[in-house]
Amino acid sequence: MVTDRLKSSGIGFSTDEPLSHHSTFRIGGVADVAVFPSDIPELIQTIDILSGTKFTVIGGGSNIVFPSDGYRGTVVFTKALRNIVISENKITAECGVMMPYLSSAAMNAGLSGLEFLCGIPGTIGGGVRMNAGSYGREISDCIESCKYYDTEKKQICLSENNDLGFSFRSSIFADASLVVLSTVFALTADSQDEIRKKCDDILSKKRSSQPYDMPSAGSVFKPIDGIPAWKLIDECKLRGYSVGGAKISEKHAGFIVNTGNATSDDVKKLTEIIKDKVFALTGKIPEEEIIFLK
Repeated sequence: MVTDRLKSSGIGFSTDEPLSHHSTFRIGGVADVAVFPSDIPELIQTIDILSGTKFTVIGGGSNIVFPSDGYRGTVVFTKALRNIVISENKITAECGVMMPYLSSAAMNAGLSGLEFLCGIPGTIGGGVRMNAGSYGREISDCIESCKYYDTEKKQICLSENNDLGFSFRSSIFADASLVVLSTVFALTADSQDEIRKKCDDILSKKRSSQPYDMPSAGSVFKPIDGIPAWKLIDECKLRGYSVGGAKISEKHAGFIVNTGNATSDDVKKLTEIIKDKVFALTGKIPEEEIIFLK
C-alpha cells in the first residue's frame, strides 16, 4: 500500500485530509492520502513511490476546485519547499515559494520585475505551470530557466525559457507528468522605494476591484479574442448570478466566489451556464483558467 511505503520512507503524510483547508476557494472533501515532502529530494522520492497510482501535485490550491466528494488518490503538497537563493540579479526559487513572498524578497534585494506577483495567492510551481500574470505581465517574462522532474522518465531536467512552451496561462507543465522543482528568475536592479511603490499600486488596484474578502480561485476564464471574460459575462447580465453557494462576484464578474457553502458541483454548474451564455453572445466557448480536479 502507498501508506506503508510512505511510512517506511519517513516522509510526512496524513489520511482523510480535508482539501478545503488547502484551497483558496474553501471547497473540497477529503483526500485518501496527503503527502507533505520537506524538500526536493523528498518530493522526487514521493513521486517515485506513487508511480502507477492516482496522484496529483499541488502548490497553494489557488486556482484549483477540489471535488466536494473527495479525491480518491494521493495529493502531494509542495508548500514546505520554500528555499530561495539570491545571487546578483538572479533569484532561484523552489516550487513551494509563495508568489507574494518571492515578490517581497525581490523588493528587499532591490530587484525589479516580479512586482505583479505581489497579489497572486499561489506558489511558484503553480505560477510557472499556468504562466501566471496580471496587469500585462506574465511570470514567463522573468524566467531564465526551470528545473523539473519528468515523472515518466524519472529524470531531473533543466530547460531554458524558450523550451518551456509558455503561452497565455499555459506551459509544458500543463502535462501533469512534468513537475516544477525550482525556477531561476533574471531581474533588474532598482531602488526599494520604487519597487515598493509599484507593489502598493498593484495591491491597491486589486483590493478595490477584486473580491479579496471572499473565497475564490481567481479569474475563472481566459479572454476571448483579447476581450476580458468579465466584460462578456457582464454583457450577458450574469453579474451576481448564483448556483447554490457559488456566485459570480458583484465586484468583479470574472470571479466566482464561495458565499459560504458552495460545492464543486455548484461551481461547475455555474461555469457551464457562463459558457452557454457567452457562446450564445459570441459564438465562442470561453476556456477556463481554473482547474477542476477529478
